[in-house]
Amino acid sequence: MRSFSRFVLESLGNALWGFKPRLMREIVERLGPGGSLAWFARNMPRYERTLKAWGPLRTHLTALAVSLANSCGYCTYGHAFAFNLHFFSRREEVFPLDEKRLSELAIHEGEGWPRSLREALLVAGLDDEVDHVARVFDLMAGDPPETEDDERALHLVKMFGTLNYCGVDSKALPDQAHSPINKDAELKARYAEARAAGG
Repeated sequence: MRSFSRFVLESLGNALWGFKPRLMREIVERLGPGGSLAWFARNMPRYERTLKAWGPLRTHLTALAVSLANSCGYCTYGHAFAFNLHFFSRREEVFPLDEKRLSELAIHEGEGWPRSLREALLVAGLDDEVDHVARVFDLMAGDPPETEDDERALHLVKMFGTLNYCGVDSKALPDQAHSPINKDAELKARYAEARAAGG
């Protein structure tokens, strides 16, 4: 049953993102074969609805911010990479912080709002996202949800709380971008070139 659950979840990741996420095995180990499948069945449809409502930039930013605060380098990297690719695809310029640096921040400076992330969002002209992430951290601290967006954010807080636990507990190493954009090899090549050139 354990092998079957891993196969199902890895196949799901491969279909969505073009690779088998390392964390799937760890989720099965910690939630159990049936529990892991049931958890994904409860959470992924709502995640996809939030992705549709918010778009990829805000959704992946929320995921990386929650993961950063929970000190999960694995999830921070996966969603920071996705955020960076979407940002680059829209602007043909790189976000001030790359996925490696954000993952390092999660490991070494988690459990709060790193000044460098806030400054990077402001430099990138994403002022509204500064307010959004601040609200996400308020919800993490126990503020009650007041709006539909708060409910969406709170679901991501709870969802990534579980994923972050699995990532931290297993010490999973980062892999790739946790988004369908990861399958765009040409975009990833251009992004890598832009990073190497210093943005």
